[in-house]
Amino acid sequence: MTRGDTGIKTNDIGNDHINDENNPLSELRRKITLAKGQKMVDLVVKNANLVNVLSGQIYQTDVAIVDDYIVGLGEGYQAKYTIDANGQYLSPGLIDRHIHIESTFLSPKEFSSVVSSHGTSAVICDPHEIANVIGLRGIDYVIHSSIGLPVKIFVMMSSCVPTTHMETSGAKITGLDIREYVGKYLDRNIGLAEMMNYPGVISEDTETLSKLIAVGHMRKDGHAPLLTGKPLNAYVIAGLTSDRECSVLREATEKLQKGMHIMIRQGTHEKICRN
Repeated sequence: MTRGDTGIKTNDIGNDHINDENNPLSELRRKITLAKGQKMVDLVVKNANLVNVLSGQIYQTDVAIVDDYIVGLGEGYQAKYTIDANGQYLSPGLIDRHIHIESTFLSPKEFSSVVSSHGTSAVICDPHEIANVIGLRGIDYVIHSSIGLPVKIFVMMSSCVPTTHMETSGAKITGLDIREYVGKYLDRNIGLAEMMNYPGVISEDTETLSKLIAVGHMRKDGHAPLLTGKPLNAYVIAGLTSDRECSVLREATEKLQKGMHIMIRQGTHEKICRN
């Protein structure tokens, strides 16, 4: 059997399955019918200034919603409930690409209540600080405390516990630990957090490389200030796909050219990436 882009198995398209409400074909037809405006949707947000991040435009439109997805844009949808936005802006939820929640001095629950009011719908966190204090128990706490919150909290497995071999920390996380945790929390863990030990990667340190291997093909975040040239090539080929430590434009440009995703930090006390 094969599965196409619609997610429908070939043996699902038979007369015995056409009227099955749980069947993928029935669900696909339902979505198409709703998108055409032939059935009532759950909610319409009218007169919203939509921030369309796909086209780069802001324009006024109605937004039709069913369950947890948007079925259509434009006028003419009938809905069980209607909200008149009166020209207010409507945008996709914001995603904070990298954060250490414990650095805010808030629990995941309190953190969620604060950032959700500013439009943040998801965050990708590295529980680096708490892991350096109490190890895997700290990561367990962050994951279990984030279940059921209005903000979706994803975890990148901390790669540097301790941060360096010169540091005395409260715990140590090995490549084996990371492998086990990735399997344990597949629904919450999406990769390896910032690999600050770029000298270890470049020098082919066994324990450092084992952490990269432990997450397989999952995302691996980088952290390599001022790294350029062939050492940067070595870092990139090891699978590090991002960097948030660029301080000059030429550094960011070289990393972009070599395939890295560049995150530019700007906060109340710092701004990076000068000309």
